[in-house]
Amino acid sequence: MEESRTYPLASEVILRGMHIDDLVTSISDLNTARYLDHQLVDLFESCGFNLVKWCVNSKELLDYIPKEKLVPEVVNFETDCLKVLVNIQNCECTKRNILSTISRIFDPLGLVAPVTLYAKLLVKKLWSLHLNWDECPPPSLLEQWSHFQLELPLIDNFSVPRHIGYFRNSTSMALGFADACESSYCCSIPRLKLCAAVLLAKLFKFLLDALGARIHIEEIYAFSDSMVVLHWIHASLHRWKTFVANRVSKIHNCLPSNVWLHVEGKDNPADGLSRGMIPSVSMKNRNSWLMGLSWLTLDREKWPIRQRVYFRNDITALERGKSCSHQFLFKPKPSNPLMANLSSARVVSQVKPFIETGSDFAGPYHITLSRNHGVKMQKAYICLFICLTTKCLHLELASDLSTLTRRGPIKVLHSDCATNYVGAKAQLDEFYTFIASSEYTTALKDELLKNRIEWRFNTPSAPHMGGIWESNIRSVKKHLHKVLGVERDLHKVLGVKCYQVYPGSDGIIRTALVKIKSGCYKRPVIKLCPLPKQ
Repeated sequence: MEESRTYPLASEVILRGMHIDDLVTSISDLNTARYLDHQLVDLFESCGFNLVKWCVNSKELLDYIPKEKLVPEVVNFETDCLKVLVNIQNCECTKRNILSTISRIFDPLGLVAPVTLYAKLLVKKLWSLHLNWDECPPPSLLEQWSHFQLELPLIDNFSVPRHIGYFRNSTSMALGFADACESSYCCSIPRLKLCAAVLLAKLFKFLLDALGARIHIEEIYAFSDSMVVLHWIHASLHRWKTFVANRVSKIHNCLPSNVWLHVEGKDNPADGLSRGMIPSVSMKNRNSWLMGLSWLTLDREKWPIRQRVYFRNDITALERGKSCSHQFLFKPKPSNPLMANLSSARVVSQVKPFIETGSDFAGPYHITLSRNHGVKMQKAYICLFICLTTKCLHLELASDLSTLTRRGPIKVLHSDCATNYVGAKAQLDEFYTFIASSEYTTALKDELLKNRIEWRFNTPSAPHMGGIWESNIRSVKKHLHKVLGVERDLHKVLGVKCYQVYPGSDGIIRTALVKIKSGCYKRPVIKLCPLPKQ
């Protein structure tokens, strides 16, 4: 960076094309290449480095580079193609020599990745045997290695064009394929294929970062032959477990989900790469993983679509419109729903229970206030209070004219036009008028006015408006008759709470400890609701 002003072109090439101690770049014209040659040599010499192992594809540029610094075997000047160097030596087959031979395959660009992967899988098997360095492998592995070593010279005939076919002001499309198997993945089986998809996404990101400034890549498509992986990628992260969610997140950070497409397993070029190939098979099928599939050269609209294969008849029927014609014979008109809108009390949020309350009476019931001899029976009514927000019920036995509340303050009270309700409202109105006068103290007046109850009556002769409490009155009567059988002990049943049960020797509950206002009592359960077994 310090020499970027003195050597601007060389600095840009080093930052863009340097990998460890290797430098790769391309120049559009000969004069710029000569100028870059001088800048690179001077820049590295200023830092104490001597550039060696030059490789160029221009015969004119060879005059400026000493012959002792050239490596002409890597590039064929006539065809401008890259080659892979393999230096094979005949030696004894041991663990040390096998690793030494494999390391001599010079393929920094991964041009013969299926072959090098096959060699790495052999090393994996060799390492799992825990052999010494100079120990010979078993016959099964020795046979595989001998066959591989015999075909390894075939790589010398392998070459690929150096120029990728890109010209200035042209657009490009980037395509990538991912696959995995139990032994490796190129980038259970779906998770391995997901790891392959992560590797492909990282490769795309590296490609875009490296070439994005010089090559305009208009479209990107990533392919996988696993529908499970594609479903993971296209769905939301929160649906998956940690392993899948973490890797899908990495994929989304590198590529958008809409660029991922499906490819058949037999058409996936990465299928052979993930398993490894011996040199003869790799050279035979090299066009599939170097040049890609034939349909990739077609327009995007002509790429194979799987649903046209599996749903051909359905698509044909939909295109003709035969199966849909009867649906348009009817022209339905919009209609209003039969149910009315919910009341405001049912939709207002963050309201305490019984702020808006409905009330009704049931009865009369004939009761006795005690079991003493000579006590007369008297009439009583059940006063039902229902919360219009939560539909909770509260029952009171109205045997006198007391007005104590047990469910908190009420803001709005709904009821029918019974005379007791009308009279209660009149008394309350008279009371509110009194406390609003100047004769009452200010503090008490403010407190009571703040908790004032608004009373709303149903429309006369319209009992359906109180259906919410009328239906609950019917339910209360039904359950009371089932539990009591008679009406006299009604004042003891309302508000009862069961504290403990006593099962008999046969395990059946026969006695219960209940609590009411007057105290605790042990009573048989023949008149109580059935209790669930513990």
